[in-house]
Amino acid sequence: MFPGKKFAFQRLPNEMVERIINYLPSTDLVALSKTSHTMGEKISWLLRVPRIDTDDPNALLTIQRNLQSGTGVPRNDALYREHVKALIDQAAKNTDLRLHAEIASVDDDVQGFLNEVTGLQRASYADFKAKVESGRKLYATSPDVLEDIERVERKLGELNKELNVLTRQRRNMQQLAARIRSQL
Repeated sequence: MFPGKKFAFQRLPNEMVERIINYLPSTDLVALSKTSHTMGEKISWLLRVPRIDTDDPNALLTIQRNLQSGTGVPRNDALYREHVKALIDQAAKNTDLRLHAEIASVDDDVQGFLNEVTGLQRASYADFKAKVESGRKLYATSPDVLEDIERVERKLGELNKELNVLTRQRRNMQQLAARIRSQL
């Protein structure tokens, strides 16, 4: 309408808006909620559409649980689905960025560990394996050194396991986001 001017309907008290929206079909509720951010918030609050914090690491799981359980009143189902469509991409992106950062951090830890053990810059797993094998041959008669070598191998195994868990979690969240999109 007029830039900087509030839509007259959104200035009405909540009680009046609630009485009006009780007579509107879901499609009109969705259209009305899109007229402004304030109207979207007001209608969502009045219909008790569950809030979704897109920064929450479990946002995608919350959305899926709400869709499966049918959380909310049946007449706000269309509004909730529209609400979810608007937020699903942001929640998926935030989750993916968080997991990507965690994976990158662990990957850096793995690379740093490989570099430290081999004494090389940008060492590979093959370099690590060669260093461990040469150490085993060189110190075959020294149980203390062999124990240290096994400890180093275990630590690399733990780092790789953590990396695999995070990678699997990221893939699962991407698949969950795709599944949720297909349900809408």
